[in-house]
Amino acid sequence: MTNQTHDMYHDHDGLHWSGNPNQALIAEIALVPTPEYSATALDIGAGEGADAMYLATHGYAVTALEPSEIASGRITCALTTEELRRHVTVRTEPFETAHLEEYDLVTAFYTPLRDAEETLTKLLGSIKPGGHLVIVHHDDITHMAQRENADVTDFLTPDRLHQIITGRYLDDYEVLTHGEFTRHVTGGMGAGHTIDRVLHIIRRP
Repeated sequence: MTNQTHDMYHDHDGLHWSGNPNQALIAEIALVPTPEYSATALDIGAGEGADAMYLATHGYAVTALEPSEIASGRITCALTTEELRRHVTVRTEPFETAHLEEYDLVTAFYTPLRDAEETLTKLLGSIKPGGHLVIVHHDDITHMAQRENADVTDFLTPDRLHQIITGRYLDDYEVLTHGEFTRHVTGGMGAGHTIDRVLHIIRRP
């Protein structure tokens, strides 16, 4: 998902995130060349849409994929200008079953993607040649695993994906960023989390 700061696909009974784009997203987007007019982005687990709207104002036509009807409804309500409505498409579908194209930029912030071959194939296949993927999780995903009734090792975290890329796909992908990002979030449900793990890769042309 994205920041806000949010975890997972859950609504948390109407509670809200900070409403700000994720700090790691802002930092990593600064490393991406200014997009062309037709550039596209996919925000997997878009939450309440702060990241999607940030990308829309920075040159992308964004598909905000958010299966929670409450959260996706908040994205739609937040599209208060014609420009945002033109550049953000909200889809209420889980990543695993959504029909996707290839995108210039793919983001997945705090999204409970499973460490499964079909998920990996679909995620990597959603990146255009020359395109970027930024995936972020909190450094401790214990609470996420509990909510998903799973083990912490069941998820495709930035560190796990980095292990897969460096072990199997270095001919196809370049690692641009891999490491720790310190967050400074003072409001919303993500305020208690101060450290994220970040992976930013590029699909080789």
